[in-house]
Amino acid sequence: MPPHVVTMTESKVRESDLLPLELWDIVLSHVGCETRTLLDCSLVCRTWLPMARKYRFMAVNLFSKISPEMPPPNSPLLLCDPSSTILPYVRCIRLVEGLVPKSLVDRLTTNSPADMGKFGGLAWLDDILPTIRVDDLTALRYLDLLEIRWDELTAASRTSLKRLCRNVTMLQHFSSSTIQAGGSVLAVELLLASPSLRVFTFESSENSDGLNLAPPQRPLNVALYSNMPKVTPPLTRLSVKGHLGEVLAGLQLVCPKMPLEDLTLAKITQEDEGLAISFAQSCADTLTNLSLEYEKMDAPVYEPAICFNDGISGLTSLRAFTLKVHLQHIPSILRHIQSRDLKHLTLETSARTLSASDLDDLAHVLTTGVLATARPNVTIICFPLRDIRSDAAAMADMSNKLATSLKDLEKEGRLDILWPIPRPRV
Repeated sequence: MPPHVVTMTESKVRESDLLPLELWDIVLSHVGCETRTLLDCSLVCRTWLPMARKYRFMAVNLFSKISPEMPPPNSPLLLCDPSSTILPYVRCIRLVEGLVPKSLVDRLTTNSPADMGKFGGLAWLDDILPTIRVDDLTALRYLDLLEIRWDELTAASRTSLKRLCRNVTMLQHFSSSTIQAGGSVLAVELLLASPSLRVFTFESSENSDGLNLAPPQRPLNVALYSNMPKVTPPLTRLSVKGHLGEVLAGLQLVCPKMPLEDLTLAKITQEDEGLAISFAQSCADTLTNLSLEYEKMDAPVYEPAICFNDGISGLTSLRAFTLKVHLQHIPSILRHIQSRDLKHLTLETSARTLSASDLDDLAHVLTTGVLATARPNVTIICFPLRDIRSDAAAMADMSNKLATSLKDLEKEGRLDILWPIPRPRV
């Protein structure tokens, strides 16, 4: 028999020696983001092609290239071209809008690509969104949006964006406060368009550099939400950072009650603190993890209302509580904790020289009352006021005084004091 001829018996033996496809899938999953390796794997055989594509095109990033230093973006044709065959493999899409709205191009002294790049590029998603083949994105579960301006999108683009949200379980939107307006409307529209959403992050950052394109702040227009349906989304985790009053007010108008288990509210100001507290109280029956971050933690500009009212006293199901505020206010806030199931308490504050009375007050509240019964693990994270070098002495002093005052917790192994640098030795 010629050496190149394979008998039926040999063929059956070879088939029985093949690894199951599930094992090959696990092997390819460890290749991760190595694009070159995944491309090579896709050429091995027809069986490997779908598996290699699944990891190669699991995430698609669409953004305009505004500088030579940026990596090349995935071509929009991957999601828009009728001949594209990778859409069923896409699980995550990241859409990055240019920072300069088309309606404000005339305000720039020049509109060359180089100068546009200085301000973050020209808005371009309005041209792409209507052409995305949304119905073919059957595996899409995560949507990451940056700098989306709802008021700048056409009706076709809004419809396409809503359709992208239909099956996502995780959705994130990040924007710069210098250009964002109507954030509450965008947050509500995204939430209403996502009936399967479990995790929602909506953040705004303070950015004073570059071109300020923000319109003047206006009061919340309640009429915008009057015709929207009232829903109870299956959301379990919500994180809102910046412009809390506007965003939380809009969410409460269409979602009066959310079954949240994890809530993070950051950059809390004196104006929107009351709304932030009432929003957390509306989730009291299900809330187990709560994180509150106040905007001014380096100086006691005002006494937060949460120090002297029933802000967190009704949250009896808390198991983890993170608080970022001026150290002077921490004992007053902790006295209102009523959850006997609290297991993790994280306190974030700025390094400073502490008075003996402040330390005694903190030690007393951590070792008496409900916290003495719950016995949570306490983590104190300290940040420098200015920079690490100039605040080294204050950080060393604070570290030693905290360890001395809370020595009972340290003996029990329930105290951690963390710093941006290794703890100084004194």
